[in-house]
Amino acid sequence: MDPSSVEGYDLLAQLEDKDAVREQGINAEIWALTAAAACARDLEAAGVYRADIRAMQGRDGGITYDGTRQDVDITAMAVQALALSGKEEDEDLIIAARGWLTGQQGADGSYGNAESTAQVILALNCLGEDPAAAEDFVRDGRTLADGLMVYRAGDGFRHQDEEEADGMATEQSQCALDALMMGSGERFYIP
Repeated sequence: MDPSSVEGYDLLAQLEDKDAVREQGINAEIWALTAAAACARDLEAAGVYRADIRAMQGRDGGITYDGTRQDVDITAMAVQALALSGKEEDEDLIIAARGWLTGQQGADGSYGNAESTAQVILALNCLGEDPAAAEDFVRDGRTLADGLMVYRAGDGFRHQDEEEADGMATEQSQCALDALMMGSGERFYIP
């Protein structure tokens, strides 16, 4: 369906409400950009969201959720949004964030949980890279794909050390698996 016309309602129109989106935090701004890019929609508010993301980037490239601690998930999701937006002026931010992400990866190839590992895989996919072949994302011979599989539990994925699969971990891991299967050249979020 066209998200701009669902039973007479434009689902993307609310992404232009800068105050409402910004009130929810940087995460909402990132997802607003991602949703717009996935639907090939230009947002008038995009410049504000991109500036807010830039303001949350630390000197070493990581991006914070709250202005204090750099976060793998937020950094990877920001890379996704900005890569999909395709603005040349974001290239330096993306390069620094990608570099920061390589330094956060664990020896098992993961980022300490399924969701963070999945978001990094999706970030590389949005950059047009093959996440399974990115040499700077290999630790002790373990790739991002190996790192994601650390969290496999039966028919799903677990968040961290739990025995059973978790819904959010499974959903995000499935998206990452799809991105891994695409290799390079295809982007998961673009229809």
